[in-house]
Amino acid sequence: MDQTYWTRLLAAEYTSRKFLIVSESLAGASNLVRFLGECGAQRPFIIAANEGMGELPDPADAEWAMLATNGSTHMAFIRSFLEAVVDLPPRVEAQIDAWDPDGLAEVLDGFLSAESLVAGRPHYGTRPRAWLDLEDKTVIDEVWDRSEVRRAPTAVVPVAGPEIDQVAERLDEGAGTVWVGDNTDGWHGGAEYVRWVRSPDDVFDARNWFTTRCERVRIMPFLEGIPCSVHGFVFPDYVAAIRPIEMLVLRRPGTTELKYVGTSSFWDPPQRHRKEMRDIARRVGRVLRAGYAYAGGFTVDGVATSDGFLPTELNPRMGAGVVRAARGLPDLALAAINRALIAGVDIDYRPGEFERVLVTGADSVRSGIGFLMVDAEPDDRQELRVVLSAGRSRLARPGEKPEAIVSWDRGSPSGSVAVRPDPDRVPAGSSIAPWVVRGFEVADRVWDLGLPEFTAAEDVYAQGGS
Repeated sequence: MDQTYWTRLLAAEYTSRKFLIVSESLAGASNLVRFLGECGAQRPFIIAANEGMGELPDPADAEWAMLATNGSTHMAFIRSFLEAVVDLPPRVEAQIDAWDPDGLAEVLDGFLSAESLVAGRPHYGTRPRAWLDLEDKTVIDEVWDRSEVRRAPTAVVPVAGPEIDQVAERLDEGAGTVWVGDNTDGWHGGAEYVRWVRSPDDVFDARNWFTTRCERVRIMPFLEGIPCSVHGFVFPDYVAAIRPIEMLVLRRPGTTELKYVGTSSFWDPPQRHRKEMRDIARRVGRVLRAGYAYAGGFTVDGVATSDGFLPTELNPRMGAGVVRAARGLPDLALAAINRALIAGVDIDYRPGEFERVLVTGADSVRSGIGFLMVDAEPDDRQELRVVLSAGRSRLARPGEKPEAIVSWDRGSPSGSVAVRPDPDRVPAGSSIAPWVVRGFEVADRVWDLGLPEFTAAEDVYAQGGS
């Protein structure tokens, strides 16, 4: 099926309407600006934190204002930006009012936002606040149980409670336990509120860290295997399930920290586990629709262990991995479809066809990136041609085709290092996490960035059968 079907179907939702775009970076809004123009919408206004990386919109196509928000981590940066958006500086509100004097504009924002007025304007296709409760990592076991999803044993305990040590010891199956905090301090992601606890010293350190941020933690056994996710879309009468996506979650030796650095569609689990994961997404999606009136995209994260896939968390929003899956489908209006589902737009979505297009596209065009924020920013983008396979990490020789490009760039909100493997050089089905680790090593040697040591997860069923 032609992927432009949904763009044509949804165009009428945007024709002649005026939209206020909320985007972390100005460059990140470029595709949406282009989409709105193609649909015949009025010239939009963009609220952004900074320019970001990539092509910027043409001033003829959009007006914008920068908030210049920042944060010590990427999640802190996002939270700071979203908080600033609902309490805009007077100068920005004045710009918006001049652009939209009649107050008719509607807000289009990213998948991390929730309903709230922006400059007095309502949202279009933004998830209700009631769904935000599902972001709390300590409440998801009920969803797994209602979905009849097999999972690892867990316990939710007060951080300050006397039983936390005993619970961690009881759930340790030999490789330690993983702790994740609740949403007392606000929603979080990117493994920022996750700790891998393996010793009494780790228990002490983790408890101290969580005490200032959370009331409760969810404890489960550490699961060895490939961190991954499976994405779904809840339609009125169907749940579409997309193929598994690798989450690049690296370990920091000598610490309890885990570091999320990106996603990849190169990796393939065995077919039986792929089917298992997609079935899980469908069951979870049906529970979300029936129990929470849910609609639109969601993500089930977990670990591909030697015993199959075990879920670890639920994200009630369209995740970054589905964007990776759609890398080869530039004309598939994913965000617009998601907004329409949330807004309850009654149209012929053809969800089965949507599922087939997205799964086929993700299987056909593979991609992945490892991304790390760093304190240092170059004057201009720096780039290295590197060889990373077979345990090597070196610069490509003159005339040698590189296996990946490693870049150091101005980022959002600080400098960034990225490792982009060449799709023609990555073996089909492989985890790229070891490549990303070695790419960071090359970057650190060449540019002296002071990067920490990382290790990759072990693919414990890479040859697990068909």
